[in-house]
Amino acid sequence: TVRRAVSSPIAADESCTDVRSALELIKAEACDVFVVYPSEAGGLSRALQIAALAAAAGKWCAIGSWAELGVATTANVHLAAASSNFPFANDTHYPLQRADVLAEPVEIVDGKIGVSREPGFGVALDQARVAELAQLELRESPFFDDIKGDAPRVGQIL
Repeated sequence: TVRRAVSSPIAADESCTDVRSALELIKAEACDVFVVYPSEAGGLSRALQIAALAAAAGKWCAIGSWAELGVATTANVHLAAASSNFPFANDTHYPLQRADVLAEPVEIVDGKIGVSREPGFGVALDQARVAELAQLELRESPFFDDIKGDAPRVGQIL
C-alpha cells in the first residue's frame, strides 16, 4: 500500500534476508529496491540469486553491510560487479573499521573500490593480524552500544 501511495522508490532493507523473503516481497509488490546483505542472504551465490529475482521482477538492488572487514567488503564489491542489477551506490562501513585482517587495506578512491580481474578476490590476509584479532572478546550483538564500557561478552547472558 505504501509503495503504491508514494512516488519515491521504497527499499526493502531488513525484510529482504533470503531468497524466500525476496519472493514474498515481489509477490506483495511491496518494494522497488532490495537491499541485499550477502551475509544474511546465505552467501554470495544466494545474494546473486536475489539480484536475479529482483531483475526479473523489474526491481534493482543495493548492497547492505554491517561492519565487514576487508575480505567481506571485497566480496560485496565482487557481487555488485557480477550483476547489472546494482546500478547505484552501495553501502560500506569499511572506512570506519579500526582494524582489518588484510595485508593491504581496501583502497577507496573517489568513493569507488576497484575489482580485481584475477581469480579470487585479489586480497591477501595478514596472518599475524588474523591471530591478533581472533584473541579479542566479541560482543553478543553488533548493535549493542558500549558507551559505558560494560558490553556483554560472548557467553554472558544478556
